[in-house]
Amino acid sequence: MRLNELELFLADEEKSRWGFRTITSTREKNHPYAENYWVSVGYQDLFVNLLIDLMNGVAQGKSPSPNFEDGLRNQKILDAVEKSVLNGQWVSVN
Repeated sequence: MRLNELELFLADEEKSRWGFRTITSTREKNHPYAENYWVSVGYQDLFVNLLIDLMNGVAQGKSPSPNFEDGLRNQKILDAVEKSVLNGQWVSVN
């Protein structure tokens, strides 16, 4: 209900107001993508970051990271974890 504010909890900080403190999520000038935002930074801005990185990568001939291969490896690990839990045994990841 309070636009541009987040409740931040850091375990190593002194506990005040149940360990949380309020921070703003408005645009900071030193953020690498600041020129691409309006006033606030929100969920939708993550997609702006994604597109900026993708377009810069295309222009520079670089593959994005993480890429499809990284995602496939991650999925193979997750599948092995699921099988391991169901069988109660170690599962090899190829």
